[in-house]
Amino acid sequence: MRKSRRSATRRKGSRRRNELVGAIVEARSDLLGLVMNAGFGVLGALLEEDRAQLCGARHARREERRAYR
Repeated sequence: MRKSRRSATRRKGSRRRNELVGAIVEARSDLLGLVMNAGFGVLGALLEEDRAQLCGARHARREERRAYR
């Protein structure tokens, strides 16, 4: 009788562990998505700043600009 009690308890523990692992994996992927989106936003802002320095303001006419959009 003892073996069946232990195996039933192990199954419940295993199920809880699987649910916990699933929650951790989901949270990690959500965090990764958040970090990636924030990083792309910052990178885009930095690139736009560099482009504004090189090309000037959008739709602005300047003879001294060094690059074109």
